[in-house]
Amino acid sequence: MEIVISIAAKIAEYTVAPVGQWLCYSCHYSKNMESLKNQEKKLQNAKDRWEQSVDDALRKGEEIHSDVNKWLTEASRILRECEEKAEARSSHATCVNLKQRHRLSREANKIAGNIVKHLENGNFNPVSYLPAAQDRMVTTRHKNYVTLESRTSVANEVMEALGDANIKKIGVWGMPGVGKSTLMKEIERRAKEENLFHGVVLAAVTERPELSRIRGEIAVMLNQERHRQQTEIGRANLQQESSTKDAKSLVILDDIWPKQLELEDIGIPSEGCKVVLTSRNRDVLVREMGTQKNFELESLVEEEAWNLFEKMAGDSVKDPDVREVAIKVAKECAGLPVALTTVSKALKGKSLSIWKDAELRLKRPPPVDVPEILSPIYTCIELSYNQLADEEHKSLILLCALLDQYYGIYYQDLLKYCFGLGLFQGIVTLEEARHRLDSLVCDLRDSCLLIEAWPDVDSLKRCQAFSIFGGDIDKLPNEMECPELKLFHVCLEDCSWQIPDTFFQGIDKLEVLDLTNMQLSSLPLSLLLLRNLHTLCLDGCVLGDISGIGELKNLVILSFLNSKISKLPREIGSLVRLRLLDLSNCSKLEMIPPNVISSLVKLEELYMENSFVQWEFEGDLNDERKNANLAELKHLSNLTTLEIQIPDANNLPKDLAFEKLERYKIYIGHAWGRTDSADQSSRTLKLKLNSSFQSKFWIKMLLKRMENLHLDELDGVKSVIPEIDEEGFQQLMHLRIQNNGEIKHILNLRTPVIAFPTLETFVLENMISLEEICHGKLCLTSFKNLRVLKVISCEKLRYVFSSSIARGIPLLEELEVKSCNNMCAIVVKEEEQGIKDRDRIWFRRLETLVLEDIPKLESFLSTEHSFMRDGREINHDPDRPLLHDQVAFPSLKSLIIKGLPKIKHVWSLKSFFPTSVISHMEQLRIICIEDCGVEEIVADEGGREAIPRFVFPQVARLDLRNLHRLKWFYKGVDVSKWPMLKEMWIEECEKVRIFASRVVNFQETVEERQSGMSVKQPLFLVDEHSFPSLESLYIWSMDMLEIIWQDQVTASSFSNIQELWIDSCQKLLHVFPSNLLTTTFIQSLSILRIEECSSGWEEIFPYELLDPEVQVVTVPRLRRLVLARLPMLAHLWKEDTQPCPLFYNLEFLKVRKCNKLRILVPSSVFLQNLTDLDVSNCHGLINLVTSSTARTLLQLKKMTISKCKRITKIVAMEDGKANVVITFNKLTYLEVDGLPNLTNFCSGAYFFGFPSLEKLIVSCCPEMKTFCQGILSTPKLKGVQATKDDSHWEHDLNTTTLRLWESNHDDTQ
Repeated sequence: MEIVISIAAKIAEYTVAPVGQWLCYSCHYSKNMESLKNQEKKLQNAKDRWEQSVDDALRKGEEIHSDVNKWLTEASRILRECEEKAEARSSHATCVNLKQRHRLSREANKIAGNIVKHLENGNFNPVSYLPAAQDRMVTTRHKNYVTLESRTSVANEVMEALGDANIKKIGVWGMPGVGKSTLMKEIERRAKEENLFHGVVLAAVTERPELSRIRGEIAVMLNQERHRQQTEIGRANLQQESSTKDAKSLVILDDIWPKQLELEDIGIPSEGCKVVLTSRNRDVLVREMGTQKNFELESLVEEEAWNLFEKMAGDSVKDPDVREVAIKVAKECAGLPVALTTVSKALKGKSLSIWKDAELRLKRPPPVDVPEILSPIYTCIELSYNQLADEEHKSLILLCALLDQYYGIYYQDLLKYCFGLGLFQGIVTLEEARHRLDSLVCDLRDSCLLIEAWPDVDSLKRCQAFSIFGGDIDKLPNEMECPELKLFHVCLEDCSWQIPDTFFQGIDKLEVLDLTNMQLSSLPLSLLLLRNLHTLCLDGCVLGDISGIGELKNLVILSFLNSKISKLPREIGSLVRLRLLDLSNCSKLEMIPPNVISSLVKLEELYMENSFVQWEFEGDLNDERKNANLAELKHLSNLTTLEIQIPDANNLPKDLAFEKLERYKIYIGHAWGRTDSADQSSRTLKLKLNSSFQSKFWIKMLLKRMENLHLDELDGVKSVIPEIDEEGFQQLMHLRIQNNGEIKHILNLRTPVIAFPTLETFVLENMISLEEICHGKLCLTSFKNLRVLKVISCEKLRYVFSSSIARGIPLLEELEVKSCNNMCAIVVKEEEQGIKDRDRIWFRRLETLVLEDIPKLESFLSTEHSFMRDGREINHDPDRPLLHDQVAFPSLKSLIIKGLPKIKHVWSLKSFFPTSVISHMEQLRIICIEDCGVEEIVADEGGREAIPRFVFPQVARLDLRNLHRLKWFYKGVDVSKWPMLKEMWIEECEKVRIFASRVVNFQETVEERQSGMSVKQPLFLVDEHSFPSLESLYIWSMDMLEIIWQDQVTASSFSNIQELWIDSCQKLLHVFPSNLLTTTFIQSLSILRIEECSSGWEEIFPYELLDPEVQVVTVPRLRRLVLARLPMLAHLWKEDTQPCPLFYNLEFLKVRKCNKLRILVPSSVFLQNLTDLDVSNCHGLINLVTSSTARTLLQLKKMTISKCKRITKIVAMEDGKANVVITFNKLTYLEVDGLPNLTNFCSGAYFFGFPSLEKLIVSCCPEMKTFCQGILSTPKLKGVQATKDDSHWEHDLNTTTLRLWESNHDDTQ
């Protein structure tokens, strides 16, 4: 019986339960669909916000974290899936088919759950990081830009051209040495300083360009290529439809040569980017690169040339005798700034005889193989070279010339080469070589021999130094006949090259060998015979068995930087003369045999960053060990530089001796993962220890001279000072403490000390037990150099610092406080008497203030008595603004406040008196207020009869998002002035009914309120000039918004707006009221996007909007138009009216889910500039356009019509018109998909020409038997795609269309 019951239970489990679940899904169909819709909207909003943050970071030149890009990509995929499911739900059959209801309901429930999980994973802090600073020694950077009148005039003209929206490419040409590169650096500086572009990059091209390098520089510095690749799926449409400027980026390409490159080949987009190019040849710019505006940079006139020469030569030319010769010398420089600068600095301080000799040398003709155009530069540089003090300087400059002609100079490579070649006399150690190199580089820069890229003057030395870069030759010869060669360098793009075993036989004197990006299964036999080899660099290589390396007994420098190598050969232990071993970024390295490291007793520099981490425990016996242990470092008594990662802190030895260590990056513990290459501090220590480190004397010794310290979990530590360092970290520059559950105070002081006097960056994150940053009295000079302070997720922290500490950090530039749940104030006043005018606290250099997710924060400044003590209630003023007038931020540029529910006001009215500008915040450029309890931005304190004026003179961006209590900017009659505001984003401020209204009579308004009349006050009260610079306006999810602007006066205050995006404003009565007439607002609008507005309006542009008397003259600039989810929209422009000028310049048109549209545009609308047309899910459409409109589509390149159930024809015939010729000259892509009633493209006997059509997709169009009734011409079309993977073609397009229909019909039968 029990068996029967058990079987019955199992049957029920496998039958009844699934049936119940099946019915549950069907019954909850509506609920699940509604849940999915809500979650979809949340995900879309979150995605939009993160994409905005990504855009902001990219504009600052920052890199985006990979997890952010992955999250955005996945969000895009989910949203596409939601859209597909929504289309399936719209099918009428779905509503009555129980099986489909179950399936769709189950899928909706699953997707909604996935969205919830995805939203939970979408908390990024932050989204970006500063890109790694290159250690390249940039040889084209001037210390001081000398202002020359002739150059200033050209620079001003170039800057003026950059401001012209019609000019995309600008050229500057002139002979070598005339100063083109220097001018470009000045243009770069000014463009960045004036914030003309979101990103600016300058890249040197040179005669032999390496395209991948140039492409990489542009991609890294502008983040364009990477941004497209990593977020392309989610942002392609947004980038295409919502560009706020014609050009967001500026690329400067210096030194273009004939027939060299295409801009697209190096990642420069055809749109959204301006380009400045320089060349020696004007024809290269005009004919090959297509520059629209060109400027010649001429040689300096005699007076200007002498002024520059005199300034560079200094007091040397004050002597009358010297001056007479110097004037002649300056003339020989031919007015070329590079020659004038180089020669004057070379002769500075020299005797009269040397000046005279220089004059003679400059008059001599150059060698016959020097081109005439280079003669002045060659002679001047030769003179400067001969004036160098000694052979060390000369050897170094020749080495720099060899390297810089290919890929630029890197300091670390230069050190390896110089030491390997023995260029420095009397130098024994690497540390000494490093100091000598620093000194020589400084001398060469001062002599101007390391400032400009100049021709190779080392032609006579090629037999001693030879370099191959890129892919200039097909293969290497079997043997090199270079008996005097000392340096050989190969850097390839194709790593498949093979080096013959006999290749190195003819270069016995070789001292430095650099093989970069090679694939070496073993080392060539002839390489192992190089007895004079001192430096061997196998960087970026794929390495196999290199055990033969042990034969190179004289090696002093060995580098495997960025190489793929799994095991370090044991034979390296025999290289006892090694002074530098570089294993950086050898991520595949998993084995270093025991005693290899300890054998390298002369080693001075050991680099193992992002490399080997398999350290074995110190107690293991030698015969049992397979890998190195850290105790081997004890034998390296000469070590001055160490970069190393130690994931397991248990492997730490107790008695390491690092007395000589000068530079180090030591990461201990599992918390750090891959190290940050952007960290350029010379002394960095990152610690995570689950045991005490007090017994580790060597760690305590390193802490004394630390520059960059990161602390994670530290067992038993309650404070940083005095427990970790009693002396107060006198040399520390950067401090980060994170993930610590025991530290209660950073400083716990019994007696005053000077702590952190050199600290510049201070970050506290996830410090769950931290109660105070400083407990006790702190000397005033502590924190005096602090520039960046970030406090994140410190649960118990009630305030950041006291007023006395706040007054002692005069250099603070960035303050960020996030996710501190118990924080009530940022600064707390210690004085008993409370707040008085004389107690104002100044943050004179603070530029960025971020306050985010601080639920108890009531004000930036509070008093000590406002805090809860011994269980007493907090005493606070609910009307106190966030930024009290007793705190001053005269340099503040960015104010970001998010998640502050207790903040009702940002400023008080008194902050704007007496000047109408926010007191001591005149530099403010960005205001972002989000998810706060703000009811009004400026608090109304009453008692004032005059109308207040609020002026924000520098603010360029204003974001007001998710402010559910916000009603208005200021409760009362006021005037807002935003002269520099360019971008405004208003989202989810539900109580706002009117966006902007003009100022009315103050007394009338007061009387209306006193009489009880209902007055709907707008968010902004404006006059005609309130927003003269506003270019982009985004209004999202404003559920109560009825009116954007009331009349022409209001709209005139937005006279320069170029982009308008309105989304989810359900009660909006209209976008453009008819009384706007021909305002400049309409004429300047370039991008318009309106989505999900379900109010009853049937049109976007009322006919009355345009004044017929002036419309021909004032053609609007509308280029992009997107309309989506507008259920009542009946037409874009009324039929039977005269031609509409609104669409004359339209280039992009996208219409989605507008079901009342019967035809896209009437015959009176011309679309002669339209290039991209996309219409989908518009089930009311019968025809797309009339034949009259179709004839105007001369620029159309792409047309996509999909999922429109009722459409029968794309082009509608017009009565009385025959023999019509319609040619789509530029159409290359045409797609018709999911059009169940489409019979043909056009039923009229018209001639249709598609001369450029290359791709045609006809999918799910079951009624389409013929493409067109008339004559067709498709000369480039080779096939029709019914799906993504197949293509069909038979004779011509009409025949192919018929065959596809027959095939589908047979399949259906």
